[in-house]
Amino acid sequence: SNHHPNLGGSPAPNTMSSVCNTTPGASCRITFTKDGVAKSLDAQMADANGATYWNWKLQDIGLTEGTWSIQASATLDGQTKTASDAMDLVVAQ
Repeated sequence: SNHHPNLGGSPAPNTMSSVCNTTPGASCRITFTKDGVAKSLDAQMADANGATYWNWKLQDIGLTEGTWSIQASATLDGQTKTASDAMDLVVAQ
């Protein structure tokens, strides 16, 4: 995914693509956090290959200008595993 989008869509797009790879059948969620505020993409069920895909705009979940940390979580049979993206999402105006 693009880690340096712009809210205005220029020069970088504000349309994002995100992927979570996990165990088939797990529920995946991606959460963005900045200054104690968390915004998430809707949870999706992983396909037979263990992948979930989102195509979304920054405004869809209310992301604002600034640096957001990214965490993916996958839940299956009552167990949740999380992973953090090594790169932050840096949203420009």
